[in-house]
Amino acid sequence: MIGEVYEVDDKMLSNLDILEEHPKFYVREVRPVLRSDTNTVEECWIYFLKSFRPELLSKPFYAEYSSEGDHGLSYIEWYLREPGQPAKFEVQLNSN
Repeated sequence: MIGEVYEVDDKMLSNLDILEEHPKFYVREVRPVLRSDTNTVEECWIYFLKSFRPELLSKPFYAEYSSEGDHGLSYIEWYLREPGQPAKFEVQLNSN
């Protein structure tokens, strides 16, 4: 997997938990991460979506995503989505 590593303090981690709706939507866990810039392994907090719709596994996987990609899957800002249908209802198995 490809990702980004950030150093954050406890206050920012708490804010990220709110943003990611941890632990109701995403679940935050510590995992070893190989950093390509230093070729070292570090323990990092990662947010995982544990309760997702199984049919998502049959969809194409994109190692990197761009809204302008040839896949035709443009990103839709939250305020342009259908009212009352947050994005999480499209992916989470049991949305609350």
